[in-house]
Amino acid sequence: MAGYIGGKAVNLSTSGADISGTVTADGLTVSGDAVFTPDNDGVRITGANYATLRLEENDTTDVNTSIFNSGGDFVITTSSDDRSSTTDRIRLDHATGDISFYEDTGTTPKFFWDASAESLGIGTTSPTALVDISKSGTGDYSTFRLSNTGASGRKYELGLGGNTAAADYANKLYFRDSTAGSNRMVIDSSGRVGIGTSSPAFPLDLSTNSSTTNDAVVVARISANTTGTAANNFGAALNFSGEDASGSLRDLATINAIYTNATNRSSALTFKTRENLGALTERMRIDSSGSVGIGTDSPSESLTNRGNILIETNSTSADSGNGLFWQSTTSGWSTSTAHAAIYGKRTDASNGYLRFDTRQSGTTQEAMRIDSSGNVLVGTTDTTLYNNSTGTGTKLGGDGRLDVSRSADTVATFNRTGSSDGEVIRIVSSGTTVGNITVSGSNTAYNTSSDYRLKENVDYTWDATTRLKQLKPARFNFISDADTLSSLAPNVTVDGFLAHEAQAVVPEAVTGTHNEVDDEGNAVMQGIDQSKLVPLLVKTIQELEARITALENA
Repeated sequence: MAGYIGGKAVNLSTSGADISGTVTADGLTVSGDAVFTPDNDGVRITGANYATLRLEENDTTDVNTSIFNSGGDFVITTSSDDRSSTTDRIRLDHATGDISFYEDTGTTPKFFWDASAESLGIGTTSPTALVDISKSGTGDYSTFRLSNTGASGRKYELGLGGNTAAADYANKLYFRDSTAGSNRMVIDSSGRVGIGTSSPAFPLDLSTNSSTTNDAVVVARISANTTGTAANNFGAALNFSGEDASGSLRDLATINAIYTNATNRSSALTFKTRENLGALTERMRIDSSGSVGIGTDSPSESLTNRGNILIETNSTSADSGNGLFWQSTTSGWSTSTAHAAIYGKRTDASNGYLRFDTRQSGTTQEAMRIDSSGNVLVGTTDTTLYNNSTGTGTKLGGDGRLDVSRSADTVATFNRTGSSDGEVIRIVSSGTTVGNITVSGSNTAYNTSSDYRLKENVDYTWDATTRLKQLKPARFNFISDADTLSSLAPNVTVDGFLAHEAQAVVPEAVTGTHNEVDDEGNAVMQGIDQSKLVPLLVKTIQELEARITALENA
């Protein structure tokens, strides 16, 4: 049926009413479906306090939704059938454009769009970042989760734990693998970053779990890529920086992994430091063969050091010190496995010595030392071998003196090899040769300088016989032979001279001074070179020969 109401066309049928134009009513209840076809002004619902569009379900109790304008705010609520209980769900502030999404009770916005700040707040109505997620409970977690629900999909969380949350989360920003049930990374309240650990102890703490028990596990990787072609010295670096006294950030050192041959992929690890205001300079390198160079970028041996080496010990006790050791085993150093060692040892606060050990009879023992006086002691630690009746060893004194001591066998051997004869020992005084010991075939000559070019005031007419008769040859025993065995039997009488008596006649044959003592009152014994008497003997024989000849010719 068709007609007009108030000048408006109305079409009524059993299926409903079709009204063209504007309908003004104190209230409108529509049962069933309603279709509104708006003109340019749209569908308008007005009211003195609230302009409300209420959507009700007749077949379900208390499941109703109202959309209304309240004090300029656009609000969506849910309510009971009698409208005695309403719950805010969404509110749009007409003045600011802010949008609030309420929690289940409808009292507190938990999802909030701040239109002026263009920020989204979750759990806060005052977002201070583009997305601000907040949780007020001390034991709660503020979490952002990403999930992939496909086959073998995983779930990850980015969250912040309250201060009473579980230890792995309390006051920490964490990145959690929810599928595996473990944290992958955390940042604690001190700014320490833990990767693979929820309890970082350092600014960056990396940890990983592995089933490997007998090899190193890679925990971190540093890579460098180039848009060109990698060449020698290209690689990755780890840089260490710090603020200087002016507060400026400066490079302190770098560790560089570089190619030394980019074609065959040979590499080296270099260490650079800065001195004063200079540039970072390489100080040490481990090359592709494993050789270490300190102060050089071309180590020729396993360890090449271009500079001094300091080995310290923290002990102040006598004979304390550290050393260098050589051995062919990998089981750790011990006196039973080392082949040789050099120690720097402390004698006292002012003195020290070097000790050289070698392997003897299955263990390392001292073989030589250089003491604080510069004495080189081989096979002994005794510096008074010259005054010892039982010591064995060699002392090359720092004062230039050589002492050699051995019992029951040859003390010193000088061997000139080859087919040529010649000098075995040379004796020099103040840079001038004054004698030597030479060998010729099976003969040995003990020579003193006698070249005519060394002499002046040569006199052949002197009286030898008178001087010879002043000598007092004697027979005697050496006191020491009475108590000790020597090359002679004890108490054997020998021929010779008393040095001071011979000195009065042939002074050049005797050394020392009669009855001389040292500063401590010890006797300084005189000695005699009886070969110096030979010229006197020869001249006396010549004089006797002349007298005999004269008598024979008389």
